[in-house]
Order: sequence, then C-alpha cells, then structure tokens
Amino acid sequence: MSEPTATLDKTIADFAAAVRRHLDDLPLEDIDDLTGGLEADLSEQASDEQGDLHLDDPAAYAEELRASAGLPPRTSSALPLRRRVEQRLDALEAATRRIAHSTRLGSGMVGFALAVRPVWWVLRGWVVYQLLTVVVLGQSALVPTGLVMWVMLFASLVLSVQWGRGRWAPGRFLRGLRVAVSVIAIVALPFVAVWALNEARANEGSSSAVSYTDPTGLWFDGQRVTNIFGYDAEGNPVTDLQLFDQNGEPLVATGAALVDEDFGYSEDGTTVTVPLAAGANRNLWNVYPLREAPLDEGDVDARDALPATPPFRSTNAVPESTVLTPTPIPTAASTPTAAPRPTPEPSAAPDAAQ
Repeated sequence: MSEPTATLDKTIADFAAAVRRHLDDLPLEDIDDLTGGLEADLSEQASDEQGDLHLDDPAAYAEELRASAGLPPRTSSALPLRRRVEQRLDALEAATRRIAHSTRLGSGMVGFALAVRPVWWVLRGWVVYQLLTVVVLGQSALVPTGLVMWVMLFASLVLSVQWGRGRWAPGRFLRGLRVAVSVIAIVALPFVAVWALNEARANEGSSSAVSYTDPTGLWFDGQRVTNIFGYDAEGNPVTDLQLFDQNGEPLVATGAALVDEDFGYSEDGTTVTVPLAAGANRNLWNVYPLREAPLDEGDVDARDALPATPPFRSTNAVPESTVLTPTPIPTAASTPTAAPRPTPEPSAAPDAAQ
C-alpha cells in the first residue's frame, strides 16, 4: 500500500470514529445501522474524486444521520465534559480542513505537510531520545556514544514512526500519550535545536584547535623526564648539580608551566617537584635533583619541600682511564759498507850496479 493511500485510509478512519463519538448516546445497534458502511462510502467517494476527499464536520454529519433516521438531536448538556471537548476538537479539525482545501494554495500546503510528515516523525523521535538521555542517563550527546544510547535512539525512532503511521496506539491511553509526547516534542524542539547547534560548533572548534607541536619539557623514549639524578666518579649521589645544554641554556626537565598544568589533574597529597629557591621570585629549575613537596588544595608550600630520593644510593664507580704510550715504529737498519783497501805502490827496481 502506498503512502498516500495509507494516509487517505487513516483520514477516513479518523472521520468515521469522530462521527461515532457524536452518536455514542444511541444504542450500539443504532450506531451500527447508521455508520455500518461509512468507511466504504467515503472510500468510494474518494475514488470518484481521484483521492481529493472533502469531509464535513463530524458533528454535522452525525446530526444528518440522526435526522435521516428520524432520531432526536443530541443535547450537549447531557454529554460529559470530555466528550464535549472531543466534539469541539473534531469540529475545529473539520473546519481547518475545509478552509485549507478551499484554495489552491491551501491544498498545496496541506499536500506538502502530508508529504513531509515522515520527516517530522523522525525529528520527533530524535527529540524524544535527547530528552530521555537527560532524564534517564543524566547526560546528553548529539550522537550516541554507547550501546544504551543507540538502543534508546532506535526505540524512539521506531515508536515515533509507528505512531505516525497510526500503529502501536490501540487504546485510548496510548493515543493520549501519543498526543502528549507530540506536544512535548514540539515545545522542546527549539531548545534542543539550539543546544545541538551549539554542540556542533563546540565540537568543530575543539577539533580545529588541535595542534601537533613538539611536546614541552624533557622527554626520553616517549616519557616525560621529571627529575634528574647525578653521580660522581665514585658512584655517590651529587646534589645541586647545574645542567645546561649545548647553547648554554638551562636544561629544564619540568618547569613551572608543566607543574601548574599537572596540579589540575592531581589529588591532594600527590608529590610534585619544586625548584631551588634562589631568592625572591627567582626559582632555578635546572639545579638537580629537584626537591619534592606534597600538593595541598591545589597549592604547594615550599617549606614542606624535601630532597628527592635518588633511584640508587650509589652506583658503580667510573673505572680509571688507562693512558697508553704509543710504541715507536722501527725503521729499516742501514747496511755498513767495507772500506776500500789501499793499492800498494810498486817498489823501486834494484840498482843494476849492485
């Protein structure tokens, strides 16, 4: 069954029910005789008019049925207050319908309203979900953040859509509850819409404010360094050790800004690091190890500061360095040469005269 057909059938059913309410002072047999084929007649009339059905005032229609059957008119004084209110509402609805269908603009607006009714059903379910999360869970979320919230949203949407289709409201109590929920949703819609808009802007602002700057302070292997302990060559702890970086700047591991930031996330009694007080309003954060003091009501009293406990009482001594004397590299030895032998001079020839 298409949506226009279902809407027309519901309109006919509501009109027939209103007519029967105006005849409820009669016996049930008379009511059945007067309205037994009312829905079928109205459906046939709508079919002849191609779905453009114009319905009269239910009270006037009921009076016409009484007159045609020769029954006396109904006096309003005999009706209870609730019945009279229902009749007035039925008459107001019928008059509004006649006025709306009397002009082309009105008919177009009615058709548009009928076309967007599913949007209202979903919106009503979302508003009911927002109200339920505040009342039941004590919190609110533009988008569900847990299983319970998702279940509540799904149930609210399904119930609202089914109510809009004329389902799941068989009794008078449930029909009254449906009207009450719709009125509450209409009243709360502007406030919920403003809250949702502000929530969306806040989320957008917080996401755009995220910065990916380098972390402040001194870090090692992804963890913040909060204190530094030094040991001398003998392995004994060293106090009042001043540290500087390669540029001569004080090497600060924590600093006042980070400590103040941690104060907001720490409970009373938590131990925090404090600097060395070098004078009025002058604190040295590069003198290690930093002292420690307990946090009391978000503040620290420097007079309660105590020396920080080192991780080791002592550590291994630094081994003495051994100075190595370089070994000279031998050069190739020179080979001595023999001195030349002197050449003997020839002796004189003997004198022949001798």
